[in-house]
Amino acid sequence: VTATLAALPDAAGFLSTSLIIPTATVCRISRTAKRPNGG
Repeated sequence: VTATLAALPDAAGFLSTSLIIPTATVCRISRTAKRPNGG
């Protein structure tokens, strides 16, 4: 049980990172795609 509790922060950090990175990437791509041509 102690080992599981100790691993929880790492798992939470990994999950949040794996979720945040794609989200930030999609936001950047959509922002770039919404720019007017030549803008």
